[in-house]
Amino acid sequence: MLVTSAPLATGRRPLLALALTLLGSIAVSSFAAARADERTTWSQATLDAGRMSHDDADRAFAAPPVDPAHTDARVDESALRYYASQRASARVEAEIRRLRALYPGWEPPADLYRPAAADEQALWDLYGHDQIDQLKLEIERRTARQPGWRPSADLVDKLRRKEVRIDLIKASDAADWAKVQQLAERDPKLVDGDDLEVVWRIAQAAAETGARDRALELYKAALAAAKTAEERTGTVRKALAVLGATAAGPLFAGERTGPDGKGEFEALRVDV
Repeated sequence: MLVTSAPLATGRRPLLALALTLLGSIAVSSFAAARADERTTWSQATLDAGRMSHDDADRAFAAPPVDPAHTDARVDESALRYYASQRASARVEAEIRRLRALYPGWEPPADLYRPAAADEQALWDLYGHDQIDQLKLEIERRTARQPGWRPSADLVDKLRRKEVRIDLIKASDAADWAKVQQLAERDPKLVDGDDLEVVWRIAQAAAETGARDRALELYKAALAAAKTAEERTGTVRKALAVLGATAAGPLFAGERTGPDGKGEFEALRVDV
């Protein structure tokens, strides 16, 4: 037994030594990686806390400059835009210096702090579904969460007009013609023909408050702005119901003739 076991013990020694060597290498590598992570974390934390100067930070995170004339690599501005969206000015400045060092001739984008369309997509979705209260609440939340952020002028203008439209329709449904007139005077663009439903209601309010000539002019404007046969027919039908056949008669002067030789308002003449 002793003769048999001795060679086995002797053969295991090299394997044991190799295993110990491998374990030692892994331990050293893990320790080095941990120290590297620790240095990186410490450096960033120190920069955030203001204990490292911007120049020191630039040197600490510096990389060899890239010659744009000899590379087709695009500048990665994702970190820069993220810092800008968070209004982290110190980080923005440090990232700009880093990118300038890497890419000579590169300049930060002009729209760095300008909200992109995609940034407002969720807000536009609420607008499109007429969720006005939720939209206004989300704007308030984002303004508080992102100091310096403001909704685009286009969104603000359209939101204001939609609120006026909602109020106008409510007033019209309640037959509050005076309020309809007041809202229309507040925003003259409401009668520009883009929203025929609103123009029809303003025209009716004008007629109900005695301004029948004004109502006829509004119906004429709506007829000219109508884009489909249904919209044109609907405009004349509305005018007939509000003004009567005689007062609405001038609208028939603009009647169009179809391929069959019949006028587009032929069916309405039966009601006149």
